[in-house]
Amino acid sequence: MEELRQRFKEVCTHEGIVVYDPVTENPELVETQILQSNHLFANNLIQEYKNEFCPKLPRVHFDFVKDHRLNAFAFYDPQTKCGFIGIRTGAVGLIYDLFYRIMSHPEVLPNLGNVGVERLRQPYCSEGIVDDFSKLSILGNNPGGRLAEVFPIDDERKRYAESLALIAIEFFVIHELAHLANGHCEYDNKISSIPLFIEAQSGKSKVGLMVKQYFEVVADAHASLWTWLKRLKNMSDDQMTARSLLEKGNSIVIRTQLLMTDWVLAIVLMFWLFDISTNPDSLHTADHPPAVLRGIWANVHVFGKGTSEIPGSIFRSMIR
Repeated sequence: MEELRQRFKEVCTHEGIVVYDPVTENPELVETQILQSNHLFANNLIQEYKNEFCPKLPRVHFDFVKDHRLNAFAFYDPQTKCGFIGIRTGAVGLIYDLFYRIMSHPEVLPNLGNVGVERLRQPYCSEGIVDDFSKLSILGNNPGGRLAEVFPIDDERKRYAESLALIAIEFFVIHELAHLANGHCEYDNKISSIPLFIEAQSGKSKVGLMVKQYFEVVADAHASLWTWLKRLKNMSDDQMTARSLLEKGNSIVIRTQLLMTDWVLAIVLMFWLFDISTNPDSLHTADHPPAVLRGIWANVHVFGKGTSEIPGSIFRSMIR
């Protein structure tokens, strides 16, 4: 896979994008550790997606790019006949920061874990949300960096925050995979007369805005169904029971409803991050639909088709 990483770096360098190199980063930072674990997680996810739903998918190389902002991109390279996915490091940092801060607040989901050990940590609890990880403040001298300053004190609440963050990261990866699986990147290559079109190059594309927004809705549908089905299928009875036991004070817990709650919370809050700078006119001017609508549609894609397991044939039928 080294040749694919070199090709990825070559293309990104040409576009002014810096590929993330963990060797140059501070290993004590929680951000560095999270990016390392998520890199492995994403590669395993891509292989699982290919094996189960899209065996004809070309080889896909995944990597992070060093950018504090919230986004990701995909492209297809005719030279290597491979797909490439890049997620900005800021996207991972912002997602974990959001869920850590939410679960470290003592008034959020008080029945989950030991909320009694949590406390309001200012200015973090009142800081709001931003679309650039470098804009977040860090007042302490914690060697673990910003994320070490904000994660919950209670281990169970911290693990729950991380499980929500993983659902959001999973959505990111599958969304970009769906662009590759459905030929969106190749279509843009052809229409825009650009041999190698990177999704981030929106200003160079000749594809109409409504077509682009349609591509985004299709990719969101894939990501929504996959991330939901994965939770239904891959959780053992022990994991389901452990999730139920987090709910202190509830004598009767319907475990599937808890999974639904977790998924909806993760996806809606992820799109909330995207909605910071939404322009009301974006339906007419942007290549992505408004984030608030994407969050609603993601739920419709899943729960509009029912909460029971959707047959794999339906999912596969959505892929070209």
